[in-house]
Amino acid sequence: MKYGIEARVFDYFFSKMLKRYYKKNIKTVDINYVVKNVKKEYKAIIARTPEIGKGNILAPNLVGASYLFAVAKKVPGMTPKLMDKIVDDIMRSKLMFKMNARCRKKGLLFTKKEQDKWSVAAKRSETTPYEYDWKFTYKPGDDEFYYSYTQCGVCKLAEQENVLEYLPCMCKMDYSKFEMKGAKLYRTKTLASGDDCCDFHVVRIKEKE
Repeated sequence: MKYGIEARVFDYFFSKMLKRYYKKNIKTVDINYVVKNVKKEYKAIIARTPEIGKGNILAPNLVGASYLFAVAKKVPGMTPKLMDKIVDDIMRSKLMFKMNARCRKKGLLFTKKEQDKWSVAAKRSETTPYEYDWKFTYKPGDDEFYYSYTQCGVCKLAEQENVLEYLPCMCKMDYSKFEMKGAKLYRTKTLASGDDCCDFHVVRIKEKE
């Protein structure tokens, strides 16, 4: 992949949130120095990871995972348990809540435009030539929709970087990600756990009357 605009945005955002977490919770680490090492590793991961096609709807997932895997490899004392705390703090931050306010308020996940986009992406994934791409099916609906992933780029990236123990941290992000966007995720299986698929059932959160 290329260290382009999208990768730079992730670098800026995650670096800022990582510094905030450490300055608030773990003051024994020189986080400014550590972030420099994380950035170097992040750029290296980006450079050695194959592209998955221009305009791929799931490319941001691969870019974001690249940064978090760089954190896993370069932050002293990092563990999956600590990563869970950091990721949860980031995903539930005021900034994330603000960034997703419009999606939450307008119910954008459930619009025809958004669901058509995912339907097209699912069809395209059936014949994707990219090794690190996702393969999945998608079933739209007015107040709920379903994904079923049988191939995951983040899983392949974790294997490439030898950080498989951090995969569950990535999976847990999905719950808070959908919550921020106004939906609730139900899931019984994940590829990261050795299952045959990741079965997403996403349901609209309706305002209390």
